[in-house]
Amino acid sequence: MTAVVLVLGSACGAQDSVVPTPSPTPSPTPSPTPTVDAQKAAAMTDYAAAVQKLTDALTAANTRLQALQGQTYDHTDRDALSASIDAAQAVLDSNSGMTADDAHTAADVQTATAAMTAAAATIKDPGITTVGDPLPEACATRGVGTNGCLDPSTLCPVQRDQLLQCKAVGPFNQLSAAYAAQFGHELWVDLAYRNYDAQVVMLQRYGSPRAATPGTSPHGWGLAIDLPDWEYPAMYPDGYAAEIQYGTPQEDWLIANAPTYGWVFNVKGEPWHMNYTG
Repeated sequence: MTAVVLVLGSACGAQDSVVPTPSPTPSPTPSPTPTVDAQKAAAMTDYAAAVQKLTDALTAANTRLQALQGQTYDHTDRDALSASIDAAQAVLDSNSGMTADDAHTAADVQTATAAMTAAAATIKDPGITTVGDPLPEACATRGVGTNGCLDPSTLCPVQRDQLLQCKAVGPFNQLSAAYAAQFGHELWVDLAYRNYDAQVVMLQRYGSPRAATPGTSPHGWGLAIDLPDWEYPAMYPDGYAAEIQYGTPQEDWLIANAPTYGWVFNVKGEPWHMNYTG
């Protein structure tokens, strides 16, 4: 007898194909959402910095205001500074005192931070030009690029967000570092670039000839710095201004060494004033 062998297969001799079952695509793991406590803790960091910044701005402005009280010139700028101090102090009083443990939300903290940051930006001596100041209205007729009407975006910050032509900043910082190596602390910038409006304020404050006619000051080109006004040493901490007076070692050192860095003292009657000549 012949054995019959059954061969199981597909028709016409084709082999069975196995279709793999696709593996399920894993769902992306969502990023953890910060807890309310974490959000508030992060907001509190910015808040603490804003409180300090506004407090420092108020301290500096009150020091400047005190120094202006005894002068006899037009005090429109002094009154404006006093008003901005009062407004900023009110903002600080109404927004300070928050803690991470109180009932305020992260949004509350952020709102308070924004209010104090805005207040700090408005409180300053109106004779100073700083980062973020707009072009004075007078520049519409005087022309951008003229004295006191330099495009702020072309300038660079020095101390306290004041401005200079960028080419003058590095040399000043080098001079300041050399001064610090000699005397133990860096130079303090009282005033740097002054836009047209700031020059108007300085003329109101000091009169002529001490203050230049607006639109003619060397400060209006962003190439001049005033060191602390040596007539008013109380404006600056630790007697800083008092040490740089006529005939002191500090003044002698600056006159001898500043030209190495492109800065010169060449304005008669203003030993606090230096120009960058490159």
